[in-house]
Amino acid sequence: MKNKLSLCFLLSSLFLSAQNNYYVATTGSNTNNGSFNSPWKTIQYGVNQLVPGSVLTVKTGTYNEAVSFPLSGSSSSGYITLTAQTGVIINGTGVGEVGIRISSKNYIKVIGFEIQNFAILDDGYTNHKDSK
Repeated sequence: MKNKLSLCFLLSSLFLSAQNNYYVATTGSNTNNGSFNSPWKTIQYGVNQLVPGSVLTVKTGTYNEAVSFPLSGSSSSGYITLTAQTGVIINGTGVGEVGIRISSKNYIKVIGFEIQNFAILDDGYTNHKDSK
């Protein structure tokens, strides 16, 4: 009985953590479920789906869009993380001046992006952020 309970807990933990990992690809669709094999199309759509503790991995490619975080992460539930595979470019040609906007948000991580023809805006009211 104890082994069955441990296995059930382990499977539940794996299922719950897997649900917090999502993907975007240039070949995706925003009607997909955001899984590795069924990624979303745009980074902004993906970011809009995230809750504290979520990770959005952007697959290799060039994305011509601006990204703004609508929510903060939290100290209890975790960071909202936006991470890039090797070779991800966010290109702002024709989109506007700001590529990634983190305005008055907390517990946000942005990791591994190449930003072209854009600025990154942090309005100074953001805490607990990590950009690499």
